[in-house]
Amino acid sequence: MGKYIALVGEDYRSAINSLWAVLKQDRFEPNELYMILDERNDSSDLLKDDFKEILKNYEIDCSVEMNTLSEIEDLRRMIDGSDGNYIASIALDISAASKLTAAKVLIDNGCDLFDHIFYLKVESEQKSLPLPIIEKDKVKLKDLLTEEIEVR
Repeated sequence: MGKYIALVGEDYRSAINSLWAVLKQDRFEPNELYMILDERNDSSDLLKDDFKEILKNYEIDCSVEMNTLSEIEDLRRMIDGSDGNYIASIALDISAASKLTAAKVLIDNGCDLFDHIFYLKVESEQKSLPLPIIEKDKVKLKDLLTEEIEVR
């Protein structure tokens, strides 16, 4: 259990599919989920509903919060919370983030803050499809801090 942070740019489907793959592979179970949205993302309510639906399908009851990247002054403080309690594990998902956003978050906060950095690689012609209908050989879930895992 821990905090799952999804960086979400304009690529809405990648954020959904990545969480789906992480849960399907039993790689991480969040007790808190944060969506950090790019300024250009205008599908926040739909995204939040879809995240909640996936969590519900895996019988995970956790909070889901949304922020825009510009609203966050210090990601470490947001993650730690005001009480400073230690969280068992922190996962960052960069699948739906722009390269600039992912680089900024990692440079500002360092990789040492995260236990997992997930990236779902999907061949471009399959990107807009829901995870269950993407051909197995067209998708790979990577944890950039550990090993490469193939979605089953």
